[in-house]
Amino acid sequence: MPTPSHCRTATIRLCCIAVVGAVLGGCFPDDWNGQPYRPADTQPTFPNPTTDDTAAPTPDEDPLVGLWISEGSDISTLFANLPFNYEYIEATFRADGTVVTFIEDDGGSTYVTSGTYTTDTSTVPAVITLQQVDPYAATLQGIYLADTDELTYEVVQLTPDYGYTPPTPDGGFGSTSGPNLTPGINVQTYVRD
Repeated sequence: MPTPSHCRTATIRLCCIAVVGAVLGGCFPDDWNGQPYRPADTQPTFPNPTTDDTAAPTPDEDPLVGLWISEGSDISTLFANLPFNYEYIEATFRADGTVVTFIEDDGGSTYVTSGTYTTDTSTVPAVITLQQVDPYAATLQGIYLADTDELTYEVVQLTPDYGYTPPTPDGGFGSTSGPNLTPGINVQTYVRD
């Protein structure tokens, strides 16, 4: 069951092409169901967020810091359909550079991904690089634009490499390229919780 913030409403854009490579790359077992792969002997690296972790950023912090929610029709076309069927995504970007994502699909199964992130806010949109550690190690890169209540976010997995090129500030949102990828297929609306 989602965290209590599941009941709150808000709107943000999240373009997250991070797992497209896993779906199209074919490196997972034949019975892979589209959900984040998690070996049975691993556990999330980071604890659940606390109130201090998810508070709105101070004026000196990147506006990305905080808790962002996407649900229902705000979920991207990519993640709302097979093989994912996600209904709820909650992403927490902490000021200490860690990120935890909670995902629930239409069958009630839940998944947690975690890792670290760095940003370069000298461009608009800003550049983000993520080092995912759970449920598997991966490097992702992309762009984002965050304000007080809304986030637009698009990343692509670089390693393991599935042939995707991340979006750039100059190319803008929807500029990710790679095999079998339709630009903009993963545009999501998120709101700050």
